[in-house]
Amino acid sequence: MKNTVEKKRRVTPTIAFFLGALGKLFATSVTYPYITVKSQMHVAGNGEKKEGMSQTISRVIKEEGYAGLYKGIGPKVTQSVLTAAFLFAFKDVLYEQTIKLRTLAAKKRA
Repeated sequence: MKNTVEKKRRVTPTIAFFLGALGKLFATSVTYPYITVKSQMHVAGNGEKKEGMSQTISRVIKEEGYAGLYKGIGPKVTQSVLTAAFLFAFKDVLYEQTIKLRTLAAKKRA
């Protein structure tokens, strides 16, 4: 996504922040049901037979509805979106500063 925007104009740290947040929001929304089902499979009772992926998905949907697959997503989205957003923004700032320092060092040597 960033490469597409960068071809048209230079990406500022603010734009990188929002692109990182948007990308992570999408990724977390898509993968969260899998994480929910996987964690439910791990906490199955000791004496009970372990369920497979499809059985666990069916059980969660039957007991809690489709919303059950996204139960608890709020804190996870908040944490992961902010982390990705700041990571993208700081990476761009650090990259720019590194380029400036290398340019200054090259000028001093010349």
